[in-house]
Amino acid sequence: MDDRVGAGRAEPARRRAVGLIAAAGALAVLGLAVVGAGGSSVGIDPGPAERVLLVAVPGLRWQDLEAVDAPAVDAWLGASALLSVRAEGLETDLVEGYLTVNSGNTLAPAWDGADSTEPIAIGGDGCAAELADAARRGLDRVTGAEVGALGEALRRAGIERSVFGRPEAVAGLMDAHGCVERYGTLDEAAVGAGVTLIELDGLDAARFAADRVAALQTLDRRLGSLEVPAGTLVVLAATSATDGAAEVTVVGVAQSDQGERGAGLLRSATTRRDGYLRSTDLAPTILAALGLEVPSSMNGTPAQVVEVQRSVDERTAVHADLAERVAFRDRAIMPVSVLVVAATVLAAAAAVRGAARWRATLAPMAVSLVALSFLSGVVAYHHLALWVYVVLLVLAAFALAVVARLGERPDGPTATGLVCVVLWAVLVVDVVTGGALQINTPLGYSPTVAGRFQGIGNLAFGLLVTSALVVAVGPARWSTRPWAARAKRWWVVWVGVVAVLVIGLPRFGSDVGGTLASIPAFVVAASIVAGRGVPRRRIAFALLGSVGAVALLGLLDRARPASERTHLGRFVERLLDGEAGTILERKLRANLSLFGASIWPTVLVLVLVLVGAWLWRRRSDVAELLGPRQAERAFLAGLVTAAVLGVLLNDSGVAVPAVMLTVAVPWLVAVLGQRHGQEVR
Repeated sequence: MDDRVGAGRAEPARRRAVGLIAAAGALAVLGLAVVGAGGSSVGIDPGPAERVLLVAVPGLRWQDLEAVDAPAVDAWLGASALLSVRAEGLETDLVEGYLTVNSGNTLAPAWDGADSTEPIAIGGDGCAAELADAARRGLDRVTGAEVGALGEALRRAGIERSVFGRPEAVAGLMDAHGCVERYGTLDEAAVGAGVTLIELDGLDAARFAADRVAALQTLDRRLGSLEVPAGTLVVLAATSATDGAAEVTVVGVAQSDQGERGAGLLRSATTRRDGYLRSTDLAPTILAALGLEVPSSMNGTPAQVVEVQRSVDERTAVHADLAERVAFRDRAIMPVSVLVVAATVLAAAAAVRGAARWRATLAPMAVSLVALSFLSGVVAYHHLALWVYVVLLVLAAFALAVVARLGERPDGPTATGLVCVVLWAVLVVDVVTGGALQINTPLGYSPTVAGRFQGIGNLAFGLLVTSALVVAVGPARWSTRPWAARAKRWWVVWVGVVAVLVIGLPRFGSDVGGTLASIPAFVVAASIVAGRGVPRRRIAFALLGSVGAVALLGLLDRARPASERTHLGRFVERLLDGEAGTILERKLRANLSLFGASIWPTVLVLVLVLVGAWLWRRRSDVAELLGPRQAERAFLAGLVTAAVLGVLLNDSGVAVPAVMLTVAVPWLVAVLGQRHGQEVR
């Protein structure tokens, strides 16, 4: 009787506590929604200007400017950024770089026969017909690029165009017919036309340090001898990298009569990140400075200046260090990926062979490698030798796994589950606070790929959804008390709502495909935790809800000024312009291109097919194993839903299920390996 009375008295207190926690959770979600729906910070326009001078310095790196005193170049770096010259392929050659700048879109030439090796001829009328022909052959309906979009816009506005440099430079300002009003050699260069392109060559073919120093000093003297009239906006840009390599280059913008050229960082609505610009943004920047409308075929956006209190030398040092980080990240992605996959496979193999101690260490270690690869961005990890970084990453992952094992409890969270909580927290906090760990970390995105500069990428989406599912279903494994059933269900809902807001809100993840995939995943998981199964009607409503959520967020984003719109707003605008078919074709091509670029996507598909066939043949054993395990069934159902939709809805979506397995497999190995609620230590 006393026990029942005590339990009865404790019940109201428990309900009040649950109510307070629920209210706090609702307020947190509301605050997240309000902040995430707001706009991101924007800068000021670098224009207006009477004329524009585009100084093209192919091959120029920030590391060159840090090592060599180049006062003439520094003078035109009033606002600066790392420039991503990525066009159609991973590597961008000289002509492709110019064509991409001119089109404000990605465009690569398709040479006919031996044209690519023959010198480009410029006629007396300033026309390069073979350049225009090669560009037209390279047009792709999916990208929507137009040959000479910048040149055409200037010609129609009656603005004269002059190009001085090698014949290839004409591709940077030519119109659709391959013509400019004036072409001359570098010795004839003069800044008098409405828009002038002057190419300073020498660095794009210089591989050795001594050659680069000499080339930079020479072009700096040439640049210093130019007379730039007042009212000129000077855009200095390395439109392609040395030997067409996949690396970031230099871009700077300044007004000729600005006086003390103040410190600033460039950004655009394309990148939404201070200090980063794409070469596709240069044409819209030039047109905006001259007060001209940006053609719809350009997917770049005008650059803006964010004022910062740093000198040119200070910003050069920061940019150079950041460029080194970009290069290091691109080298580190392969060994880190191999480590994660190896740890995942070894953990699964240990579970199959009954090696409990190995399984208990390798499973949390695999997820630790993933979490720590993002946390590497907190420190200057790129200053290490690559092999030293890899060794330290392994040691840190082992240490985190050991610490996590100290938190294990019978019938409670496993060490792997605790590390999944760490991964989930790292990703959520990072995306909400600006995504500093999303860019230039081994499993984040890179400006050399230029798929994203802000928000959440495909890999991070897969990792966030998978770790969030682990966090969501965890309590369903720990308690079987009747009073906790409703709390467990609402916990899944709360974690799912947070994940959807972080992935989908314009100021945070701004991921269309991720939002469409994550909502059904958590609806399915919540239904199973609630003991209601997965009715088809509920799945249909979840899919419709996903579409509605994306439409609402996209329309709200589209209502903002063009300079503040994110990927969501531009996506909705393209849909309203009737480009749905083009978007679907682009996503299909992006996925198929992975199979041509590497053998690993094919291997992944074969592995998934074989594993699926094996599970189907043993489906009765699997059903018996998972039958009493509600949490694991909810997790798997949500995982499969997110993985399938992630493949279908994301560019390069084949990578989504692959990265999800690096978290899902270790967690399943850990929880299914528990015997009698006690994992072997």
